[in-house]
Amino acid sequence: MQGLMTLPGSVAMTSKWSAYGLLFASVSVFADDAARLEYSSANDFTEISLELKSIHNLNADTVSASITLSEKAKARTTAITTLAYGKQMTLYIDGRRLYTSHVQGIVGGSLRVAVPKDLAAEWATRYLH
Repeated sequence: MQGLMTLPGSVAMTSKWSAYGLLFASVSVFADDAARLEYSSANDFTEISLELKSIHNLNADTVSASITLSEKAKARTTAITTLAYGKQMTLYIDGRRLYTSHVQGIVGGSLRVAVPKDLAAEWATRYLH
């Protein structure tokens, strides 16, 4: 899904610089490697909203999810997308590789992604109980 990483966001100086040290050790952004942006829905998301049906969804195998990130995940995301700007980045949620996208902007505290329907069903089962 192209355009995943085009959401605007602000870069807080304190969060940005403290996260850079960790990222240089954990994120590789080389010519042949895509950066990795990994989330745990249990720890990194404070809110998940699923759009179950839409005339705008052209892929019957996915559901649109609006996600609000925790403060730690927001700082990590902003730092990683800053480092990976103009490069490829692969998105992982709950250990599942979703897709690789070209980073065209700095992502802040929320994002909208297409997730496989089985992952959305897993979230519904996990978080509705």
